[in-house]
Amino acid sequence: MILGYSELDIGRFLTLLFTVLVGLMHVGYGIVSWFFGWDRNKKARASYQQTKQTVLVFFNGFSFALCMLWAMRPAIFAPLDVSAHFHGVQDILLVGATIVSIFAVWLLARSHTDLGKYWSPVLEIREGHRLITTGVYTHIRHPIYTSIFLLLVSLFFLSFNLVTLVVLVSFSMLYHFRVDDEEKMMIREFGAQYQEYMRKTKRIIPGLL
Repeated sequence: MILGYSELDIGRFLTLLFTVLVGLMHVGYGIVSWFFGWDRNKKARASYQQTKQTVLVFFNGFSFALCMLWAMRPAIFAPLDVSAHFHGVQDILLVGATIVSIFAVWLLARSHTDLGKYWSPVLEIREGHRLITTGVYTHIRHPIYTSIFLLLVSLFFLSFNLVTLVVLVSFSMLYHFRVDDEEKMMIREFGAQYQEYMRKTKRIIPGLL
């Protein structure tokens, strides 16, 4: 119990809060980018494997919806509950996961802010596209992916339910199939400038990965 509330109730509330918040942020940044960032009369100069990327994005969104469903109707996923394996440390893990989730949401917001109008839910290069290497992009090339990985890991320790691992696997697939295409696209566009940026940075974990 924490402040008179059960770990399940707190985990449900925080899982719903963070998944809804991240969803709204992505939708919000997408709307801002579309309305204010790009000239809608100009088509993308280059786009890459749009069908595959779109399918993966929608599948990932469906997976996130499962987390929300767990938060609202946990009984549906009761057979996947593993909280008994964490008896005695649930309170500590909940607090730690909450801190990590808050940092992940901040990193996601900061990443979108630093990227500005150059963010897109699909892989594409627009007119006037500029390579961003400042802010959180100074040390890692894909901080948005980092933030979502952190959030998904923390969601497991908020829910103690294996359904959250479905989301983690789903996003890992999206990352695996998308990140190479994304970097190939950037190399085609920016050439040696992006290759030098790659030499100085890691993908998602500073100094490691």
